Amino acid sequence: MLPRVGLWHEEILPFLTIQTTNVRENVSIHQEETPFQYEFKVDSNSIDQNGHVNNVVYVQWMQDVAIRHADACGGSALTHKLGCSWIVRSHTIDYLRPAFAGDRIVATTWVANFQKVRSLRKYAFQCPEWTPDHHP
Repeated sequence: MLPRVGLWHEEILPFLTIQTTNVRENVSIHQEETPFQYEFKVDSNSIDQNGHVNNVVYVQWMQDVAIRHADACGGSALTHKLGCSWIVRSHTIDYLRPAFAGDRIVATTWVANFQKVRSLRKYAFQCPEWTPDHHP
């Protein structure tokens, strides 16, 4: 297992922009627990005055990887077709160690559970180069 930069959980609620009775179809397209991964390098614009990735940037990364995941599994197209969107109700973030400019990050996300109108999306951001003994 790769060393983790942090773990995130967010509760997601659908935000309906039009009236629809076919919300179950919206949920069924997302019912996969297979993790989705996206890899990227931390750029210097993500670094704050403390010399590491700013906390707000992690939230942006969460949104970016969630959208990529939804696009990949057809969820974005279906919610658009239904006139729906998703909103985040809450975030819980555990920052385990800082990330720095140039770090290679593997962002992993998956939907942990589904209910009629709610789901729980989880994330892990990991840096493959880090070992338990290596602290940049």
